Amino acid sequence: MFICAIAWVLRWRLWLTNRFLDNYFGNRSFYNLNSSTEIDNPDQRIAEDVKSFTQESLKFLLIVVSSVLEVIAFSSVLLGISKSLVIFLVIYALVGTLVATIVFGRPLVRLNFLSN
Repeated sequence: MFICAIAWVLRWRLWLTNRFLDNYFGNRSFYNLNSSTEIDNPDQRIAEDVKSFTQESLKFLLIVVSSVLEVIAFSSVLLGISKSLVIFLVIYALVGTLVATIVFGRPLVRLNFLSN
């Protein structure tokens, strides 16, 4: 599975790089950006950003898949022990997530917006 994910990410990275480069070289964007001194090495930035984006997306996907599989595995074990315990833990996790989002998430989003 991991090798399949890597092959998929490499194809996605190649496609994304080609798309960005087509936009970069199309409509004289290359010449407009190179005549401006505000952005240095736009082609290098494209390559680094595409690489970073695809790698971080793969990491995120693998974390999500791993977490879902762990939840399924632990839930099946807990169901064998006690069904009421599983229901309590699901409710506990949902309430904890909602409280954390409301109490911490909203103020942090506001602070992040104000700092930029």
